[in-house]
Amino acid sequence: AVLLVVVACSTAAIVSTYSRLSQTWDEGVHVTAGLEYLQDGRYTIQTENPPLARVVLALWPFMHGARVQPPDSPTDFPESVLDGPFYRTPDYRRHLTEGRVGNVLFFWACVALTWILAGGRSDPWVALLAAAAVATLPAIVGHSGVATTDIGFVASALLALVALRRLLIAPSIASAAWAGAAVGIAVATKFSTLVFLPPAVVAVVAVSTWDRRREWLRSLARFSFWRLLATAGVATVLVIWAIYGFRIGRLSELPQTFVPFGKMPTTGWPALVKDWRLP
Repeated sequence: AVLLVVVACSTAAIVSTYSRLSQTWDEGVHVTAGLEYLQDGRYTIQTENPPLARVVLALWPFMHGARVQPPDSPTDFPESVLDGPFYRTPDYRRHLTEGRVGNVLFFWACVALTWILAGGRSDPWVALLAAAAVATLPAIVGHSGVATTDIGFVASALLALVALRRLLIAPSIASAAWAGAAVGIAVATKFSTLVFLPPAVVAVVAVSTWDRRREWLRSLARFSFWRLLATAGVATVLVIWAIYGFRIGRLSELPQTFVPFGKMPTTGWPALVKDWRLP
């Protein structure tokens, strides 16, 4: 009950900023990319970000009539196109609110998943302190109020850790598949997962199995270990591929410049496989 009060206050603080803070430079890009996915089943706008969080952000605007006007060329996305969801009528504040409200779902997910990781019903006071701290953390509350992908990444990374804990406690094919699917969801939410999640996984696994560290080498030789690892890997790949619509394409079809992240490599393995048809 205490946690629900805290979350309600933080949610009210988030919602209160919708009509007071103008958009950040990338909110229009995220919503437009999600709208293109929902509207045309394509994903071509700023592809250096994955689609899942953007689709969630675009759902409410899409249901209220927001649509993407196609540009003159695949690489031409002027400001009028990217900001279209917000400026499609003079009611700018309402349209901006529609694009931001989806992040409240990710905010609630962050709090709930933290509560589960910190003990949940088995240790409610610790869970309360951890979840309430997350629910009032300025960075979390601030990012939850804008239509960007950062809070979605936090929620999806926590989901992956919850699934990992389930796999460690009760290893099975089902829990391995669920863990792999959760990792796939996290990767398809934000590519930062590839940097931040592996160290967290290593730390959690090491702490969870430290009392059995003498058995680590023997575990690597067991077929059951590799079966669980393969199941998780296949589930990860299938979930990511499914979120991209089971498409097969070429690296050469992607934008060759990812501002501000650099350019497509012209040497090394990306250049060698750029014309291969890949999932």
